[in-house]
Amino acid sequence: MKIKDKNSKEREKLLKKARQSLKLKNEERYKKEIENLKPIKEDIAYICGAIHGDGFFCKLYTGRHVFGLSVIDLDFIEEFRKCLKNINIFCRIYNRKDGRYSIIITKKSYNDFLNRYIPLKSKNLNVPRFVKESKNKKIIGSYLKGMYDSEGCVYIQTNSCNRGIFYIKIDLYSNDISFLNQIKLLMKKIFLEAKINKLKRNGNVSYHKTKGAIRTKKDVYDLFIPGRLTEIFNKYVGFSIKRKQNKVIQFLKNKKYKYKPYSKEEDNFILNNYSNLTDKEIGETVGRSVIGIQMRRLKLGTKKLKRIYWTEEQTKILKENYGKINNKELSIMIGKPVTCLVTQNCRMKKNKF
Repeated sequence: MKIKDKNSKEREKLLKKARQSLKLKNEERYKKEIENLKPIKEDIAYICGAIHGDGFFCKLYTGRHVFGLSVIDLDFIEEFRKCLKNINIFCRIYNRKDGRYSIIITKKSYNDFLNRYIPLKSKNLNVPRFVKESKNKKIIGSYLKGMYDSEGCVYIQTNSCNRGIFYIKIDLYSNDISFLNQIKLLMKKIFLEAKINKLKRNGNVSYHKTKGAIRTKKDVYDLFIPGRLTEIFNKYVGFSIKRKQNKVIQFLKNKKYKYKPYSKEEDNFILNNYSNLTDKEIGETVGRSVIGIQMRRLKLGTKKLKRIYWTEEQTKILKENYGKINNKELSIMIGKPVTCLVTQNCRMKKNKF
């Protein structure tokens, strides 16, 4: 057995003392850092929403926790940094080579503090408990704002059927339908009624500009907010990204768009006259668009009766003379255009008239 020198034993003792003192210093620093952090729930809710979208909050193989965000929009990541600053979490924005901006935080005190509110990001996402149970609209709105900044989309179109009126579509995409149902329940607290549609099925092929053909591995669902609720959405939720928020403001500034709920008089007029008048004629009298009246008829449970455009005399003349006389002369005899003659003849052959 090798006998250790006195000097080596003294060195080991000194090292132990130094390690213990460092541990105490780190523990004191850890406690002070957590005490300095402010639990402002509105800012924490926004951070949760952003992390559940484009962010990450995971555990490394070393056992340390890491959270952060990596996006294209600078104004989005600045809003994320502002919310962290309000809680006394200080960080810097990194410019990556691929043109993205990112924030990465590995400090133990910050990660442990956020872990109280945000569970680790896994395959099955869940809305945080303090957001679910809260009745404060600002907390719910800030969480939804973080989600819509990361995963939300806004589309504005002009439709010729609606006579140049803007059509807006605010969507939220996800593979997890249970998570979208949780967000749908949150929206009801802010007087927002949303619908969930199945957008893509497993195995569908979509084409990208740069990547080419992409086959979907999972079902994709779409949470859709109708255009009439954009004012409520802008009031309680909104966007921090300017390119998305400008589209919402552009739609709200459009003076042509004014949603009016259907009155009982209008409903009675539609029910009494839908069989005699066309949708265009009803729309002109009531002051609505053609598509609006078609959708209202379906909600009221009415079906349009098939109109008889061809009389028995006209069908007899067509049956006897089609193919024997020139179509232009036959159209003058019947009083119908040439295209109508051809389509009616095809129908008669199919039905064996």
